[in-house]
Amino acid sequence: MLRILFILKTYLLPKKLTRKLFEKYFKYFSNKITNKSIVLNFASADLKYREYFKGCDYTAGDICFNFKEKRIDSRTIAVFAGFNENPFTPNSFDVVISTNSIVRSSFNDEIIIKNFTRLIDCIKKGGG
Repeated sequence: MLRILFILKTYLLPKKLTRKLFEKYFKYFSNKITNKSIVLNFASADLKYREYFKGCDYTAGDICFNFKEKRIDSRTIAVFAGFNENPFTPNSFDVVISTNSIVRSSFNDEIIIKNFTRLIDCIKKGGG
């Protein structure tokens, strides 16, 4: 379900989907995620949506030049890495989402597709 929301937000309605409307639908869909799920929010908007996943183990990932990891609390970790450095283990998250835009950079389409595929590979079998 959240994949559909991400696709709507990023590709289909970028100018029409306001932040307020996005948050309304995002809150609805995030309530469908069970407690104790392991969530990766890539391009996480500075942990802005952490509150939507209170019962989950939450990893916020974002793009930066130097890798760093910071524990926020017992259930929250912030990870910053370069776009080509996916530090996440395959099959390690129940849900992978993006609550902020992942802006196209100077990378070519092949590199972008490869790195998004690596993010999708982080989803456990049966996850979403």
